[in-house]
Amino acid sequence: MDDTIGKVQNKAATIGLIVGGVLIVAVVVVALVMGQFNKKKVISSTSPAAPATLQNFDGGEKLGYIVGHPLDWEVQQPNDSAVIMGKYSGDDYTTLAIQNINTTDNGGSFATLDELVQEYQSQIRAADPKATFSDVNDFPSLKNQYGVDLQAKIYDAEYTLNDQKIGDRTLFVLHPSGKIFYAFAFKSTQFSANEDLGGQLLESWIIY
Repeated sequence: MDDTIGKVQNKAATIGLIVGGVLIVAVVVVALVMGQFNKKKVISSTSPAAPATLQNFDGGEKLGYIVGHPLDWEVQQPNDSAVIMGKYSGDDYTTLAIQNINTTDNGGSFATLDELVQEYQSQIRAADPKATFSDVNDFPSLKNQYGVDLQAKIYDAEYTLNDQKIGDRTLFVLHPSGKIFYAFAFKSTQFSANEDLGGQLLESWIIY
């Protein structure tokens, strides 16, 4: 592991928190742990990306979902409750990070989606006090693979980290069991060019 990755992980440790024995790294940082593993050309920053051909990542019963990602994306699991996937070139990157977070019914620290959203936003503001957020909205018509309606909230954010402007769309979902939250965070240094791809990834996400 090179020095850059070590520095990023140290930064993550200062912004993360422990919830139910699992480290939750701030949305603003978790992608950067992956963002230094490989130096490849990113999706064009000058024109919207064409619809991508996706392959599935299956998290099995442990993570509880299947999600698609472009064929040339790297996939990493930093711990047993998260997956980070993306494509990178130098300081530019486009990533998807999904974190499983225990609710208070499962030994965690958060009882509601609103509490979890507030914590994520507070971590982003700690990293960039000038961060901006859209309204937090309900996300209707989201169902699991059995057709059960899921409670979900979504927001957009924009912030600067290490002199990079980052666009971030994060969806928070409560599993029907009431024991797990999911944080589905799509972020990019070229967000407007990759926004449609983020929509494709969300459409591919199947929660058990």
